[in-house]
Amino acid sequence: MLIPRYAIGHRRIVTATVVALMVAVFALDAMSAPLKVALLTPGPISDDGWNASAYEGLELIREELGAQVAHRESRNQGEFRRDFRDYARRGYNLIFAHGYEFSTHARDIADAFPETYFVTTGGEAEYARANYAPIVFVLDDGMYLLGVLAGKMTNTGKLGFVGGQELPPVSRGLDAFIAGAKSVRDDVEVLTAYVGNWEDALKAREQAAAQIQEGADFLLHNADKAGLGVFQAVDEARKAGGDVYAFGSNRDQNHVNPDVILASAVSDIPKGFVDMARRAESGEFEGALRFFTLQGGWIHVVYNPDLIDRIPADVMTSVEDAEARLRAGDISLTAPESDAR
Repeated sequence: MLIPRYAIGHRRIVTATVVALMVAVFALDAMSAPLKVALLTPGPISDDGWNASAYEGLELIREELGAQVAHRESRNQGEFRRDFRDYARRGYNLIFAHGYEFSTHARDIADAFPETYFVTTGGEAEYARANYAPIVFVLDDGMYLLGVLAGKMTNTGKLGFVGGQELPPVSRGLDAFIAGAKSVRDDVEVLTAYVGNWEDALKAREQAAAQIQEGADFLLHNADKAGLGVFQAVDEARKAGGDVYAFGSNRDQNHVNPDVILASAVSDIPKGFVDMARRAESGEFEGALRFFTLQGGWIHVVYNPDLIDRIPADVMTSVEDAEARLRAGDISLTAPESDAR
């Protein structure tokens, strides 16, 4: 049974959107000073993934809009509120906070600083304010396509997945990966493990190695910095003679280990951030939950040019056909009502 993709069912979205139309009362294009944009990340930007993408977006805002930018790693709820208030009081016009964990704090702080725009990558529709927008990069379609690729290429019928924490968007991505694999091979099995955090690469490496030992020959992660451990485990298995590959997620991670990463499911977070910054600068910011989708050109599968010749032509055709069906709406995945990431 197909589930309508964006049947969110929150009447409050309408209210949030109407309220957002009044945001022009403090349009930023009336300012003479350069746009000031801050970014809070829950972890290090050295993860080559989730947090690195956000920082890349901040740098792109600086380059394209001439904005003054600042970044801070903000790790706990006390720091979230402190950092929001600090940047708002210092006159930053737009504050990005990269994760659902910031969303309730952004909602509350937004009311206290009505002339500052806030964006969180993840959040609830009802949290939106005239000056606060939760945004969601719907990576599920990219995960589905990686599932098709893995399902067509697996020799063992076993795939692996390592997540950071078992949160709704991570689970949705896993479900999409499984659905994609099963769409081309009914008997495929996906071995699953969660690290419990986003930084323990050693634990992720151990979990991935255990999955490889059980027969998994294509491994996907959604674990931020911890996911680097998955690449290490696959690299070690390949050096020992195993026919095993890994997939990157959130960002194009193919360069991290080009000998083992076949492709990456990518959210175009940098350009999404620039889009939100342009809206803030022009006074066209809308305080409502916003989705960035495959159909909108924000989600991609990026193949590793060093390994693309390992993908048979018929497999590539299957992935391309699946992508066309996703774009046409012939394949529907459950749409998130929020994004608890």
